[in-house]
Amino acid sequence: MTHITDELLETLQECADDLEAEIEARYDKMKDHPAMAPKYQRDMRPVHHARHLLATLPAEGWKIVPVEPTEEMREALWCAIFPDESLPENEAVLIGCAYDAMLAAAPTPEVEK
Repeated sequence: MTHITDELLETLQECADDLEAEIEARYDKMKDHPAMAPKYQRDMRPVHHARHLLATLPAEGWKIVPVEPTEEMREALWCAIFPDESLPENEAVLIGCAYDAMLAAAPTPEVEK
């Protein structure tokens, strides 16, 4: 998995800014003209997609995790805590409760606007 650093994220945001500025300059005052508006919107689509994708990337030091733990996650947790014990039948409930509590207590990263 590729790690997105703050430096890389900033570079990608600068690229989106540069592309937007280039498109804005190309259309100048014509972007609202009925004949040019569809072309302007089409050309701006990659900028909007890029900004949306950048907004969904986790900040440095953060990781996106599923709302429900996977089987592999449950096994990894159980083995880390009880390396010599096999998984009990009710492990999904036990680990699910612990995982829910951790997600509820997790801080929310700040998002730059």
